[in-house]
Amino acid sequence: PQRSGAAAAALKARALAWGAPLSETPEGLSLSVWGSELRMTPEPQGWRIELAAPEPRLIGTLRDSATELFAEIGLTVAWDHVEVGALAPGLSLMRVVSVAPVTPGFLRMRVAGDDAARFGIGSLHFRLLLPQPGRDPVWPRVGESGRTIWPEGADALHRPVYTVAAQAGDWLDFDIFRHAGSPTCDWALAEPVADQVGI
Repeated sequence: PQRSGAAAAALKARALAWGAPLSETPEGLSLSVWGSELRMTPEPQGWRIELAAPEPRLIGTLRDSATELFAEIGLTVAWDHVEVGALAPGLSLMRVVSVAPVTPGFLRMRVAGDDAARFGIGSLHFRLLLPQPGRDPVWPRVGESGRTIWPEGADALHRPVYTVAAQAGDWLDFDIFRHAGSPTCDWALAEPVADQVGI
């Protein structure tokens, strides 16, 4: 069917855009990305999609990306299992342990949490998720479609990108450039020790 052709074309275009290996055989398509695999097998009513990854976090991330990809062309994926309401895949909640000047222009922040070790891989970049001042955090969660639902409006999160400066055990450090008008700087200078953040 035409819509099945559109799904295959969309996956091929995304593989090309990402520079990710895609193999095509009479049995279907297979995209390899993030050490994971998305397999599409043709069936009479469309495609069967199977996801394989070394850990559940990557399954969730791949499911989120695939759902978004096919939604862009008007297709809906009926996943067999979705953890509705679970934290967004890849999101780790941590607590601020310390904030201290490391140079006149930078603050070093240490956060700690059970997932810290997965951020210790070679200068990894991450998003720091902060609630609006004076509001309790509302974290992104998995919706019924399999896509991540991000809070909006007054609950929208500030999401700057940082680089891991150091990591060991259950903590990681990163540096914040001090400058005026920065929501992150304002928060970091307001004694956020014990605050919960999303990484």
